[in-house]
Amino acid sequence: MCGITCIISPAHPRPQPHPPSPIDDPQNWPSLLNKSLDLLNHRGPDSRGHWISPDNRVALAHTRLSINDLSPPATQPLHHPSLPITTIVNGELYLSPHLSSLLSHIAYPFQTRSDSELVLALYAHCGLSFLSELRGEFALCLYDGRNGDVVVARDRYGIKPLFWTEMEVDPRSDQEMIEGVRARMLDAVRVRLRADVPVGIYLSGGIDSSVIAGMAAHLVKEEGLRMGSEDKTKCITCFSIAFDEDSGFDESAIANRTADHLGVKYYKKHMNETELAARFEDATWHCEHHNPDLNYVGKYALSEVPQELGFKVVLTGEGADEQFAGYPVYLPDYLREPDHAYERNPLPEDTRKTQCIKADAETEQYYESIGADGANRNASLARQLLNNITTVSSMAAFSPSSLFSHWTTEFDPSDPQLTIANAVDED
Repeated sequence: MCGITCIISPAHPRPQPHPPSPIDDPQNWPSLLNKSLDLLNHRGPDSRGHWISPDNRVALAHTRLSINDLSPPATQPLHHPSLPITTIVNGELYLSPHLSSLLSHIAYPFQTRSDSELVLALYAHCGLSFLSELRGEFALCLYDGRNGDVVVARDRYGIKPLFWTEMEVDPRSDQEMIEGVRARMLDAVRVRLRADVPVGIYLSGGIDSSVIAGMAAHLVKEEGLRMGSEDKTKCITCFSIAFDEDSGFDESAIANRTADHLGVKYYKKHMNETELAARFEDATWHCEHHNPDLNYVGKYALSEVPQELGFKVVLTGEGADEQFAGYPVYLPDYLREPDHAYERNPLPEDTRKTQCIKADAETEQYYESIGADGANRNASLARQLLNNITTVSSMAAFSPSSLFSHWTTEFDPSDPQLTIANAVDED
C-alpha cells in the first residue's frame, strides 16, 4: 500500500478568466504536493518523493510503503533511464510467465528490483497497450515527455483507489449563463428560418413557443431575416388551438396576448370533444405510435391550418419542457444531485433530498396512471450509467417490447435506456 498524488495542468487553458488559485502557480506545487502526501502518509510512511516536469505541466508525488526493493533508488517517482518517461505506482504488479517471456525480449536496463518499474519497461515497449500486460492490483500515473501524454489508470476491479477532480469549476456568472442560453437559442431559431417555403410558428400559452415566436420576431426586425420564403414586409404568422373555456385546457387568451405583444399574424382553431373524435382515427394513423393522452389529436387538427394557408414548415418549441423542467415529471432529475457549482443555491441539502423523493414518487404514480409500465424502474446497468434518472426510464416505458413483432427481439433484446446511455458523450 502506497499513496500517489499528481497535478496535471492543461496544455491549453480555458480562455475565460477565473479566480486565481494557488494551484495555478507551479512554484506552489511542491508545497501542495507535500500537503497532499501528509494526508496519505498513513499509506506509505517509509519514504516520499515528488517530481515536476520541465514544462510545468505535470507534477507527480508518491509516499511509499516499502515491500519490494527497500533501497533508495526504488523511491518513487521512477524515471526511465534514457527516455523522458516518469511514473508513480501504488500497489503490486505480478510477474506472470507470459510477462516474463515478454520481458526477455525487451532490452530494458532495470535500475531497481521494484515491481513498479515494470510500468516504465512495458510502456516504453508497448505504448498505451502496456495496460493489457499488467496483472495485479494497482493505480498509476505516467507522464511521457516526448509527446506530453498523461496516462492515469487503475486495475480492472478498482482494488487500489484512484480519484481525480478538476480544481476549478465553471466561473461564469448567472447572467453569463443566461446570455449563453439566449445566444444559442437565437442561433437555433436563426438557422431554422432558412427555407424556400413560408415558415410559420405554433403559438400556445406556454413559455417555450412564446420564446420561439419572440426570438423569430427579433431576428426579423433586428437582422432583417425572412420567415423562409415569406416577403420581409409580411408579418410573422402564428397558429394556435383553442378549447372551450370551461375545459381547463384553453390557453388561447395567453396566446392572444403574446401575439398582440409581438405584432404577429395569428390564426386560431377551436376544438371540442366532437372535433377531437372526428380526427382521432386519422391522427392515430399518422402519429405511428401509441400515446397516453389526446394531445396528438389536437396537434393533428392544428396542422390543418398552416396546410390550408400554404405553410409546409412550422417551428413548435417542442423539447423545451425536457430541457428546462417545464413539467413536474422532469423535476426529480434536477433534484437528483446537488449543484455544487452554484454558490447561491437556495435549496438546503435536506430539503433537496426530501423533495427529490417526493417528486420521484409523484412522477412514478403519474406514469403508472397513464399506463406506462414500471418495469424500467428496476435496477439495471443502463439506469446506473444514467445516474438513475427518471426521465429516460419513464419514457422507455411507453415502448414495451410487447408492442412490437416478436422478431424484433429474437436476435438482440432491445433496451432503449442502454442505447441512450451508450450514446452519451463521456465529455
